[in-house]
Amino acid sequence: MARQTQGDLGAARAYGLGQGGGFQNLGGILSNKIKSAAATIGAAETQRRDNLKREEEKAGLMVEGFMNSMPDDMDLTAIPEEDQPMISNFLMSKKDEYVNYANIAGAAKVGSPEKLEAMSAMKSIGNQMSRLKQQYDSYGSMKTDYLQDFKTKNLSTANASQTMIDSANIFTGGYKRQVDANGNLSFIDPSGNTTLLGDVKQPFEKAWKQADVLNDQLFKLHERGVKLDDSEREYFRGKFDKLIDDAGIEGLQSIAFDNLVGGKSFITKEERKFIEALNTNDPEELIAAKAELKEIILDRIINVADSQANSGFDRKQRLINEQEAKVKAKEGKDKIDFRSMIVSSDPNNKVEYTTTQDPVTNKIENKASSVNHGHKLNNDKEETYRRAIAMSGSDLTIVNINATDATEDKPANSGTIDGGFHLFDKNNDNRGGPFYTEEQFASYLNDLQK
Repeated sequence: MARQTQGDLGAARAYGLGQGGGFQNLGGILSNKIKSAAATIGAAETQRRDNLKREEEKAGLMVEGFMNSMPDDMDLTAIPEEDQPMISNFLMSKKDEYVNYANIAGAAKVGSPEKLEAMSAMKSIGNQMSRLKQQYDSYGSMKTDYLQDFKTKNLSTANASQTMIDSANIFTGGYKRQVDANGNLSFIDPSGNTTLLGDVKQPFEKAWKQADVLNDQLFKLHERGVKLDDSEREYFRGKFDKLIDDAGIEGLQSIAFDNLVGGKSFITKEERKFIEALNTNDPEELIAAKAELKEIILDRIINVADSQANSGFDRKQRLINEQEAKVKAKEGKDKIDFRSMIVSSDPNNKVEYTTTQDPVTNKIENKASSVNHGHKLNNDKEETYRRAIAMSGSDLTIVNINATDATEDKPANSGTIDGGFHLFDKNNDNRGGPFYTEEQFASYLNDLQK
């Protein structure tokens, strides 16, 4: 009997072959679905972070409003006035309990279980009242530190948004406060979640100390003017590794995100997930997350170190080249003929002049004469004149003769080139001039090279 081909279609379908024999890319279809789902999850996570950030900003505004309305002499360590009724009720209740157990102890036989139990309860009640005072003392101290750090912008931007939101509400009265039977102070958020004072996570500060060390080291690499080789990169990587370890988990986050080193952040907002990965109670996850973030930061710090060293090297070479150029110019090498650069080739641009100096006042006058022909200084060529000065290797500045100082009626006027000028050095000493023609000016610059 001939084998029926129809039965093969089952296998074909199972392996994704269509009726035309083409392979259906089930893996690709599944991959696209996974990518689509991942994109949806990613968008949801981004939206969640954005929402939290907005709530954090609102909380920050609330703290600012609280501080602005706070009297200058307000005692932040004092028990809030609105808590006084709650505390009074707690103390009255504990006092009644204490008196009750004291009566029981007084009536019971010495050494009896009833007496011992009553005395233990009395001691416990005393501890509860003492604990309440300690809790409010701690709360006042924590609130003072938080508000001071907030005011001086000392809180790290790497803190989790929820931590910043909770702290803002806890220390400004945004969350309701309550005292339990044991004298523990706690806070209730709008969702009804309760946090004991001892469990409050205070925002950590910026790692200024470690950042200052990093900035100082990077500045020295720039000033040294030498490029890093592989052995130096390994040396500095080890040095920065220890610095980051000494800063701890919080310092690592601050260095990564607070723009403390060179005014820049080592991770972007989109990479904040590496910081958020540190918010875990699992020791193994924490160790792995810290190691991953630290390697990223070290890689980027070394990149900055390379950049600083290269920039310093380029600067050093540029200064060397400029110095060598000045030395060559003084030695008569590579001299520039400033006449060809400065003096106009236009035969019509000439002025006849006579230069005279009053022997009493030493005042210089430039009068028309049939003697000495030259090209008049040209306002349109001011930039050319300044460039010629720079090329001569001197640090001189043009000061126009017809410049005027400011008066009560008129502002200062820098004057114009065509009226003639002097050349002054950085100490404001007159080093050349007056110049009225391009020939005079070019001749002076040529003489500087001798």
